[in-house]
Amino acid sequence: MKYIKFKRKNLGWIDPDTGKKLDSIDGRHNRPGIDAFEHLGYDYPDIINDRKKCPRWHGEGDEILLELDITDKEANQIILDNKSKSPELLPADDKNVKDKFKN
Repeated sequence: MKYIKFKRKNLGWIDPDTGKKLDSIDGRHNRPGIDAFEHLGYDYPDIINDRKKCPRWHGEGDEILLELDITDKEANQIILDNKSKSPELLPADDKNVKDKFKN
């Protein structure tokens, strides 16, 4: 198994009535028709949707740790394809990995 840590990007908030992106939700109370807002989620690496290659993952704060059943070549390609998400290959005996993926 390979373990890759990424920075996950918060995609922000929108006004569901207008579809406009909101700079901030400070002072809003999420009342429909008055000051509603919706979270757009986070930007994840595409491989997270492949359950054969990515059986488990753990997201916390602005980081996400993926457990991947892939070759070294595939791991290097994922790192190259996701440079904007600051990927970092972690060894299996890393404390972060052990804490997040206890069996």
